[in-house]
Amino acid sequence: MLSFGGLIAGLGGWIEGSLVALLPVYNTDVGLTSRDTAWLLTIDGIGAMAWQYPIGWLANHKGVTWTGELCTIVATLAILIALTTHANLQTLAAAMFLLGGTTGGLLTLGIVWAMQHSAGAELTNNLRQVSVTYTLFTAAGPLIAGFVVGHSNSASLAGNNW
Repeated sequence: MLSFGGLIAGLGGWIEGSLVALLPVYNTDVGLTSRDTAWLLTIDGIGAMAWQYPIGWLANHKGVTWTGELCTIVATLAILIALTTHANLQTLAAAMFLLGGTTGGLLTLGIVWAMQHSAGAELTNNLRQVSVTYTLFTAAGPLIAGFVVGHSNSASLAGNNW
C-alpha cells in the first residue's frame, strides 16, 4: 500500500513531469522561443532549490499535511496563472519559480513524512517508496500530458478559448 509520503512525493513528480513535457509545446504555441523555455526551466530549478529550507521549516512547525496542502494550493494557482498569461515572460517566470518550489517541496515533504513515521527497516522501505513513487509519477506525467495534448492542442489548454 502506498504511504502518505509516497502520495505526496508522487503528486510532486507528476506535476514536475507534466510541466517539463508540456512547457516546450505550450511555449511554442504562444510564440515563445526555445531560449525562453530554457530560461523558464532554469527558474523552475532555482525555485526548487530556494524553497527547500522554507518548506522543511514549515513542515516542522505546521506539519507535513498542512505544508503539503499549502504547496498543492500554490502549485494550482501557479498553473492557472501560467495557463492564462499566454506570452508574458515575467509572469510565467514567477509561476515557474512557484511551481519549482512546490514540486521539489512535495518530494521533500514525502521524505520528511517517511522520516517522522518510521524507523529501522520500515524507514528504508518508506524512503524507497517515496523515491520510486516520485520517479514513476515523473515518468507518467509526460505520458498523460502527451495523451492530453495529442487529443487537443496546448493552445486550447492555455485558455485561448476562455
